[in-house]
Amino acid sequence: MSRKIDRNEIQLLARFRSEIRRFLQFSEQAAAAAGLQPQQHQLMLQIAGAPDDTLVTISHIAEMMGLRHHTVVELSKRCELAGLVRRSSDQNDRRYVVLELTPRARRLFACSPRPMLDSCASWPLV
Repeated sequence: MSRKIDRNEIQLLARFRSEIRRFLQFSEQAAAAAGLQPQQHQLMLQIAGAPDDTLVTISHIAEMMGLRHHTVVELSKRCELAGLVRRSSDQNDRRYVVLELTPRARRLFACSPRPMLDSCASWPLV
């Protein structure tokens, strides 16, 4: 049985949604300032932010970004051509494509997370 949502909860959801949108706008602007497309930046963020024990594969990124497998394949190929991502076959199972950031991508990415993290400081916690 579901309960009714009260006005305070609706306001909290509305503020949270607004903060998400502001963050996305800020993120898109930061990506553009670094000469990146927003999806390139998002891919780099997921690769850089993967837990240490995670094999960063196309499938992992597709799940984390909420994209279809073939979409991530194409995105990762474009990022590889741009010198941002290195694609390689997994040593244990060659069916898996493993993604890692290039030194160039690490340099570009190193400058962007701090302002983004700072912009999250005002997020209401549910």
